[in-house]
Amino acid sequence: MILIRRLLCLTIPLLIVADDESDTAVQFSTPESTKPLENDKNATTLILEEIEDHVSKLKETVSVNRDLLTPGNISMVSINGSANGGVTGINAGQNGSNASTEAKNKVKVECAPRTLSENEVPTVILANSSTLLKALTPATTNASAGDCVVVLFYSAQCVFSARMAPHFNALPRVFPDIQFYAVDAMEHGNLHVRYGLVYVPNVMLFHNAKPFARFNETTLNLDQLVKFIHKHTGLQHNGTLNVTSADMNGPVPSTLTKKVDYLLILAWAFTLCCIAFGFIKSSFCQRIVDFLKNTWQEAAAAQHEHED
Repeated sequence: MILIRRLLCLTIPLLIVADDESDTAVQFSTPESTKPLENDKNATTLILEEIEDHVSKLKETVSVNRDLLTPGNISMVSINGSANGGVTGINAGQNGSNASTEAKNKVKVECAPRTLSENEVPTVILANSSTLLKALTPATTNASAGDCVVVLFYSAQCVFSARMAPHFNALPRVFPDIQFYAVDAMEHGNLHVRYGLVYVPNVMLFHNAKPFARFNETTLNLDQLVKFIHKHTGLQHNGTLNVTSADMNGPVPSTLTKKVDYLLILAWAFTLCCIAFGFIKSSFCQRIVDFLKNTWQEAAAAQHEHED
């Protein structure tokens, strides 16, 4: 640190002198046309006097600047420079993070437009696992524009799936360029592991047969679904956002289906057996059994005494 201060004390005055010399132009007297000099000797004397005057001024400037460059002032300059550099680095980091966040938010897929026949009405297709896997066949090309598919994984016994069904049935009318599928996840369990399904209803957006985004909003209505699709595809909705009576009737059922779930019954039976087995092996159950035995023996002994 001391060596750096000494180097600064030596180099900064030299830089100031060089700067002053470049800024200060030595103006030599030029002979006037009206008052010509008598001879070369007088001209030389006048030039030397002007040079000495400028040199004396330069020496005074250097002495003043040298007094200002004390070790305390040099430390203050270095501290200010470090602080300014740190603030600049922080601002640059914040700008970089903001730029990366904006770039991440702008990531969207390009959906290729669908070709509909003259009398075809866009609607939700109820599919099984094989039909869905066939529709999500990986694309053979790496083109940026590809088919966009939105899939609803639901359950006919789930009340939340029933509430969401009319809103999902209205989406094909709003986005005709996207194909919509609905699959009963409870009937096709092999899809759980393939697409990471841990709850229903579950809406996923696929681009070129690859999962791209998942609907994670808690409000299950048409407005939120439209915002979700627009956010990731940039497509604008076509028409008014309303749910009609036809959307209440299907294709995705909006009423609960009463069905005996044997797997659920088996799961409850297994749970109850585990609870009963644990209770029998517990010390609390053993104390209850001992209490009942003692009570029975005391009652039997009292009965025998009464008979005698």
